[in-house]
Amino acid sequence: MIIKLKDGSIKEYDSPTTAAEITKDISMGLYRNACCVLVDGKVKDLRTVIDSDCSFEVLTFDDEDGKKAFNHTASHVMAQAVKRLYPNAKLTIGPSIENGFYYDFDIDTHFTQDDLDKIEKEMKAIIKENYPIEKFEVDKIFDKISDDWVIAVKMHPYLSERPTCSAKYKDRLIDLTSKYDVNDLLFVSDLLITDYSSVIFEASIVNVPMLFFAFDLNEYSRDRDFYCNFASFVPGKIVLNTDEMTDSINNEDYNQELVKPFRQRYFGTKTGEATKNVVEFTKELLDNNV
Repeated sequence: MIIKLKDGSIKEYDSPTTAAEITKDISMGLYRNACCVLVDGKVKDLRTVIDSDCSFEVLTFDDEDGKKAFNHTASHVMAQAVKRLYPNAKLTIGPSIENGFYYDFDIDTHFTQDDLDKIEKEMKAIIKENYPIEKFEVDKIFDKISDDWVIAVKMHPYLSERPTCSAKYKDRLIDLTSKYDVNDLLFVSDLLITDYSSVIFEASIVNVPMLFFAFDLNEYSRDRDFYCNFASFVPGKIVLNTDEMTDSINNEDYNQELVKPFRQRYFGTKTGEATKNVVEFTKELLDNNV
């Protein structure tokens, strides 16, 4: 694999390599200042796996696209800081803009300068905590599971980035984001992998096993939280990283025994037994000469 750098020099790799690792090979100083990269002219994040010949450029805050990536991340850090300091604040939207970034909050009070100082201090604390960022890496998943599996992806419509994979796995990754209703896909699914989606209710009706890829569970619980205890609520196994996910798939370890009681708790005993319900209803009508 040949990587052509901005200055015309070449780096060669024998196997797929992340943009972060390539950047480290160029210079650790550059890596510490990197915000994103350009791969064949397209903006990619540092976690992107490079698996074919390409042009490669590292972008810092001094570059326009690097600045956009930095501001986008900073807006999320600010939202996390606000939720820590003001747990009742509701998040709305928070994009990067030409001169920085912003976030709209639904909150009962107005932010004062003192509040802004506290938020900035909390943002710095969050950055120092250096949270790991886990990504849904399709190649890494396919590398560790059997060839029988195909991944059908249904992303939230507001998410512009789509999962990609190397050429060797392209026939096993299907992007159905703009096609079909997610409920229709459950009928042809052997396993549902989600994070905090309400689709788990529909999946329980058709008895689909589930894995909950909740890599940010601790931070989510602390900064946003749930209406109930997440671990005792979900009808499946929680996995915190890709290795745990693939181990569960290979061992068919989904905690599927949790699905039926979950379904009965929220839908009663009639749901999922349409034929039996119709037969019983018809028999009742006949017995009553209706």
